[in-house]
Amino acid sequence: MALDLCVLIFSTIFALITRYVIIGSPFVPWQVNLYTTLFLVELMLYVLIFLYRYNVKRVNMVHEQDPADNLVNVLKNQILLAVFLMMFLVATQNAQRVSRLWMVFLFLYNFVFDFAVRMWYRARLIRKNKGRGISHWVLVVTDSTHEALVLRRLQAGLPATTGIRGIWVTDAADTQEQTGEGIPCFHSPGEILKLSADQVATEILIDLPGSDSDTVQKIADAFAGSPFDVVIGLNDHGSAVSRDRTAEIGRRLGVLLPSLYERCDVCGTHYCISSVDSSVDYVKRHAADLSGRYVCFSNVHTTMMAKDDPAFREVLNHAALTFPDGNPIAAVMRRHGWLNAQRIGGPDFMEAMFRATMDGSVTHYFYGSTPETIRKLKDNLEAKYPGIIIKGLYSPPFRPLTREEDETVTQMVNNAGADLIWIGLGAPKQEKWMAGHEGRIHGVMLGVGAGFNFHAGTVKRAPKWMQKVSLEWLYRLLQDPKHLFTRYLVTNAKFLWFVLKDRFQMEFEDGRRKTDT
Repeated sequence: MALDLCVLIFSTIFALITRYVIIGSPFVPWQVNLYTTLFLVELMLYVLIFLYRYNVKRVNMVHEQDPADNLVNVLKNQILLAVFLMMFLVATQNAQRVSRLWMVFLFLYNFVFDFAVRMWYRARLIRKNKGRGISHWVLVVTDSTHEALVLRRLQAGLPATTGIRGIWVTDAADTQEQTGEGIPCFHSPGEILKLSADQVATEILIDLPGSDSDTVQKIADAFAGSPFDVVIGLNDHGSAVSRDRTAEIGRRLGVLLPSLYERCDVCGTHYCISSVDSSVDYVKRHAADLSGRYVCFSNVHTTMMAKDDPAFREVLNHAALTFPDGNPIAAVMRRHGWLNAQRIGGPDFMEAMFRATMDGSVTHYFYGSTPETIRKLKDNLEAKYPGIIIKGLYSPPFRPLTREEDETVTQMVNNAGADLIWIGLGAPKQEKWMAGHEGRIHGVMLGVGAGFNFHAGTVKRAPKWMQKVSLEWLYRLLQDPKHLFTRYLVTNAKFLWFVLKDRFQMEFEDGRRKTDT
C-alpha cells in the first residue's frame, strides 16, 4: 500500500504540473485549497479501497499475482477511485471547479506508474525469495501404497522455495529415519508436534486416496490446536482434484464428475462446456469408452475454416469432444448463457493430463512433428512428470502415406497399446487424419497441433499474462509473421464480424420478444 500511495502522490503532482505548467493555464489562489482538499481525499479513499479489496475481498498481494492479475487490479483500483472521487466532487458541489483535463492526466499517470512500480516490486520480491532458498515447508501424511506416487506428484509441482520437511507413512511397520531420497520420516502425530519452532512445517498435507473420510478426519484432528495448517487432499482415481472440479450441494462438498453432454454452437461448430481439469478427468475416466474416437481443440482459425467448409465442420462436430481452444470462443459461449465455459487449450490440456497420469494409470503415444522435436518431447516429459508412461513415438514423413504404409503405421500404433494417442500434424491435417482413422486406432486420439513444440521446448509459448488477456495469437504472430499474418488478419476479422452480427441479431430478437409481450 505504501508504494501505491507514493505513486498516487507523484501522479497528482505530475498531473498538476502537466495541466498548469506544461500545457499552461492560470492557477488562482482558491485552487490551492481545492486541490489540497482533493489530494487528502484521494489518499483517504485509496487507503479505504486498499483495506476493502485486500482484507474483505481477499485480493492476493502483488507478488502472489501474475502480471495480468496485477493489471486488472490496478484498473479496478483506478475505477473505484474515480467513482468515489466524482461522488465527493458532486456532493461538495465542486465538480465544475476542477479541471477535467487534470483528472484525465491523474488517472492516466496513476494507472501507468502504479502498474510499472508493481511489476518492479514483484520482480524484486521474486528475486529476493529465490535467494533465500527454502522459505515454505510441507509435511506429508500418506500411506505406504501411495507414498511414492504422492511424493512424485508433490515434488514435480513444488516451486524452488518450497521443500518437503518430512513424511509420516501411517501404516509403515519399520522405524526408518528417512526415505531413500533423504526425506525425514515421522512415525506418529506426537513426533511431528515435537518439532521445534525453527523447524515448524508451514503446512501438513494429508493425502490418503485409499482411506475413508473418518480415518482422514481423525488424523486431521490429531493436529488440532497445533501451529500447522492442515490441507486434506481430495483425490479421485489417483488424480488430484482442483477447485473447479469440486461442487457444493447444500453443505456437502464433493468431487465434481462432469457429464460433458451439453454443447454450444459457435459459428456452426459444437463446443463442449467444461474446464481444463474437468475435461482431463472426463477423458481419463472414459479412456476405454472413447477408444477409437477422437478429440479436437478448435481455435478461431479452425472455427472459421469449419464455417466455410461443411466437410471440415462435420469432422469437428463428429468428434467425441470438441473443446474451445481460444478465449474469444469461450467468451461467445458465456454470452450464449454457458457461464461455466472456459478456454481449454491443447497445450494446457496436455500439461494437466500429464500431471494426472504420473501414476501410470493411463499411457501415451505421440504421432507427428519432426524426429528431433518428438525426441525432445519425450525427454522433457519424463523429466518433468516422473512416472508417466510413454509407449511410443512416430514422426511421419512430410508426404501422404501409401495405403500399405498407413496400414503398417496403424498396426504399429495399436501394437504399442497406449490409451491416449496424441496427434501433432497441425490443423486441419490432424483433424482429418483422426476422422479417417476413427475406429481403426485403438486409443483416444487427441489433435493438439503446436502442443508438441511447446512441451518439447522448440517453440516458446506466450507468457501467462498474454494468455489471460487473449493476446497469445499476437505473441505467435510476432514469432512467425510471414506465415501467420494473413491467417490471423483474415480469420480474426471474419470471426469478429460474425460475433458482432450474431450479437446484434440476439439483441434484436430479444427486443422483438419484449415488444410482442
